[in-house]
Amino acid sequence: MTSVSVLMVTASGAPDPALEASARALEARFSGKDLALEECATIPDEAALIRRALRQGADQRGFGLILTLGGTGLGPRSRVPEATAELLDRPLPGIAELIRLSTLQKSRLAALSRGVAGLRGKTLIVNLGAGEGAAVTGFDAIAPLLPFVYEDRLNSWV
Repeated sequence: MTSVSVLMVTASGAPDPALEASARALEARFSGKDLALEECATIPDEAALIRRALRQGADQRGFGLILTLGGTGLGPRSRVPEATAELLDRPLPGIAELIRLSTLQKSRLAALSRGVAGLRGKTLIVNLGAGEGAAVTGFDAIAPLLPFVYEDRLNSWV
């Protein structure tokens, strides 16, 4: 079973009911995919705090998958992609492209997403949109790839 962390990123760091709904919808998608939600946390959209949460999740807690929700748009405080990119050992641009492609079929606004994805050690980190539709559509697009990511990189699930 692969442990999963979902980090909900908000401007204030305060709980957001819409992001919480997105996280619950994602957790429902984990069924049958050998994924277990171990952490669901809200953090402020501040680069240093995002980097710290990602480092702790990957390096100390050893999550196999970290999904971020929100902070990928054009807002002046939207820093999730930059904070994530700084920490990746191996970027996986095709994953971010697949997420954008799949969400574009539902909304042209997906073209404005700056989300990234990649590996930090044995952890796959993926930026998803904040909205439930964007998060679920993006996750559903990449879910079939997850076994291959772990087979190629790790030889097994973390």
